[in-house]
Amino acid sequence: LRRLLGLVPHPEGGFFRETWRSGGVPMASKGQTDPAGRCVTTGRTPPERNELTSIFYMTAQGGLQYWAKNASDHVHYWHGGGAYEYLVLHPGGRLERQVLGPRLDAGEVLQFAVPGGCWKAARVVRGAFCLLGEAVAPGFDFRDFTWLTEAELRGICPPALWPELKGFLHPDQRRDFDRFYNNNA
Repeated sequence: LRRLLGLVPHPEGGFFRETWRSGGVPMASKGQTDPAGRCVTTGRTPPERNELTSIFYMTAQGGLQYWAKNASDHVHYWHGGGAYEYLVLHPGGRLERQVLGPRLDAGEVLQFAVPGGCWKAARVVRGAFCLLGEAVAPGFDFRDFTWLTEAELRGICPPALWPELKGFLHPDQRRDFDRFYNNNA
């Protein structure tokens, strides 16, 4: 499935393929705003962002989506495979858990929105893999993205949750995102 969809390694863990960038060519702008595409003006620097971006995202059992924050809202859509648990740390430190999956009668949901400005991490909790879709508005741009550091997590994480949540810290917090596109786009 990963090969059929043309998925490449994702900086947060797992694999992805950008499938839509408003008015632009998906993957061509390497995770940054395509000024030739349709843009909206934001309060960010620089202010222009593509209206909307969308990706396929897949991860396997045992893989993690590491703690990260983006300024834009994300809506995640379950497409197949097992169940995927999101952990969201809201401003102020409230932890929210939500499982994307097909078992609606067990409390799983088919889509889940993460507001911009929240920290999120995730993992497969049932099955060998999970395939998701993700829409981001205003569109995804790596200039709006940051990793959660150990010091930041310690500052907002209740001590009882530290043993679990620290495992989602990215071991390599470099911001060299072009390396995910150069040989894979």
